[in-house]
Amino acid sequence: MLIGIDASRAFVKDRTGTENYSYQLIRAIAKIDRKNKYILFTRFPTNHFKPGLVYAGDPVLQALPENFTIKNIPLKRLWTQVGLAKELFFNPTDVLFIPAHTLPLIRKPRLKTVVTIHDLGYEYLPQYHKFPHKFYLNKSTEYAVWQSDHLIAVSEATKKDLINKLRCQEKKISVIYEGFDRAKFFPDKSSKTDKPFILFVGTLQPRKNIERLIEAFSLVVRSLPSRSNSPKPPDLVIAGNKGWMYDEILSAPAKFGVLDKVKFLGYTKEDDLPALYSGALVFCLPSLFEGFGLPVLEAMACGCPVIVSKTSSLPEVVGEAGIYVDPLDVSDIAKNLQSLIMNFKLREKLSKKSLEQAKKFSWEKAAKETIGVLERTIFLPSAP
Repeated sequence: MLIGIDASRAFVKDRTGTENYSYQLIRAIAKIDRKNKYILFTRFPTNHFKPGLVYAGDPVLQALPENFTIKNIPLKRLWTQVGLAKELFFNPTDVLFIPAHTLPLIRKPRLKTVVTIHDLGYEYLPQYHKFPHKFYLNKSTEYAVWQSDHLIAVSEATKKDLINKLRCQEKKISVIYEGFDRAKFFPDKSSKTDKPFILFVGTLQPRKNIERLIEAFSLVVRSLPSRSNSPKPPDLVIAGNKGWMYDEILSAPAKFGVLDKVKFLGYTKEDDLPALYSGALVFCLPSLFEGFGLPVLEAMACGCPVIVSKTSSLPEVVGEAGIYVDPLDVSDIAKNLQSLIMNFKLREKLSKKSLEQAKKFSWEKAAKETIGVLERTIFLPSAP
């Protein structure tokens, strides 16, 4: 079987979210599948790629097995709807896998398609998505749901949203959880520092609820005992790119009187994240909505105690290994942060639970399940 994969997001610089999902899944599939043939459709600039040669900057592409080939489409705009669509029209694969939402409008009827839907956040938090991004995300997701042959949801929460919000048939959806890089994300005791800190990792945007986290943190700083034998007041370290509507997030430390205690690191390379997770007292992800929540899984894999929202997909990922909070209740976030900071035994208990919970997830497992979906899709009746 010949499988095409939209790899346009997989090999970009400074990967986050769906880009990292694409990259890690391609990497895992290439390690375990020698039966099927694959074409990776990429979008490298012409000065970075030459036919017959591998993009020199990436180890995954350098190590591709013989059943993988690369087709570069160096189009700056309308890559999916013009470049990819044209390539597949004249040279169709048996199945096309889209790791993130966007499906070509023009396709040959016999081309089977599988699309991963990561979340429907725009349905729940429309105020945080602006035109035209909101319109594009909405319509491209709806089109993928109705026109693809099969869907992959990264959590049961996303599957339920697809059924309830977009009226997708349940039989059309497979839930396949994300994984983490086990060669990188594991406890590193050497990362512990004398300066304690609470950690958040994620893009700076309203959906991540960072402003409330900073407000809750300010309450913790003011309420911690000042006795000499008490724990040192921690810092709050925020690692992540600027996304959108982030001005209020950046101004929040001054607003809540903790300007000297909040550190914005900006984008942090994946190789540097394990040390942060391992060194943190607590990892806190009080998001309003998550499709999966990969940073919390990475934190647990490093043995870091976690506090997360009791919403959307996060209970699926964390299980019984973390503490849950109401993301809209600043006092609830603050209370649980302080409790965990002050209680060493509780942190040790949650750390052990986190390591056990993380063992349930892997990119290899995700790859095996994804290959199974792609192989089965070839036998499905074509989508209407």
